Amino acid sequence: MKKICMIVIILLCTSLATSVYAFENKGATLENQDFKSYKYKVTPEGGDPSENVVLRNIDGSCTIYICKFGCEVTLVETGQTITVGPEDKVIIYRGVLKTK
Repeated sequence: MKKICMIVIILLCTSLATSVYAFENKGATLENQDFKSYKYKVTPEGGDPSENVVLRNIDGSCTIYICKFGCEVTLVETGQTITVGPEDKVIIYRGVLKTK
């Protein structure tokens, strides 16, 4: 009986940990809705800029996480900069950054 109780407790704890992890905020996202790739810069709050490339997949748009606590995103090609909050969804559509 003690063994069964221990197994049930372990299963419940594992299930709870999985549920918490699934709903954790992973941060702001950037979705490229165009057919071309873009070079962009991310400046985290209080951090140094980093350069990355966003590519759109043939079978659908590419979405990536860009920052967890807020940042500024700049499209290198156009120089457009947008301030992003920790839960914002940003899209690139026709070469323009927009917040959903």
